[in-house]
Amino acid sequence: MLELREKITEELKSQGVIHVRRITIRRDGQLLNTKHLILTFDSNKLPEHIKAGYMRLSVRTYIPNPLRCFKCQRFGHSKTSCRGTLTCARCAEVGHESTDCTRTEKCVNCKGEHTSFSRNCFAWKQEKEIITTKIKKQISYQEARKLVKSQTPTPGNSYVSVAKKSISAPSADRNKDLYCFYF
Repeated sequence: MLELREKITEELKSQGVIHVRRITIRRDGQLLNTKHLILTFDSNKLPEHIKAGYMRLSVRTYIPNPLRCFKCQRFGHSKTSCRGTLTCARCAEVGHESTDCTRTEKCVNCKGEHTSFSRNCFAWKQEKEIITTKIKKQISYQEARKLVKSQTPTPGNSYVSVAKKSISAPSADRNKDLYCFYF
């Protein structure tokens, strides 16, 4: 008997589906299946919906979460290919894992007062935006990163602080003091 994923792939083949993968989550150390499937289509253009049995199901682009290394806590690679140093995901200190750590929370990626796995982290949100841009615009990671970075205001550069600099700084060429902000 065919495995369920293979059966679904076969049933949806006429609609351009070439691969099916179930999204899983880890809870209490166990890998659990969710009700969500990732469908791979044989074309660049995503259909708005598919028909499965008697149901018409809407299709949307799958945007994975940023990949974070469980060794060095940096984004973009996994523990198996890491060349970095073992760093705690809780306190950002080198040399121990976060399992039994009780120190003050500090993020490796943005130096904020939260763990390195926090979804509230500025660096995590930026990484997610880079991945989203890459997928939606169908460009390389480097191109997406450059685009997102160019549209992201520099932390610490508020509108007021830049405006004050523009007004107080004497300059023959006023255009060089203009900034673009995205809110």
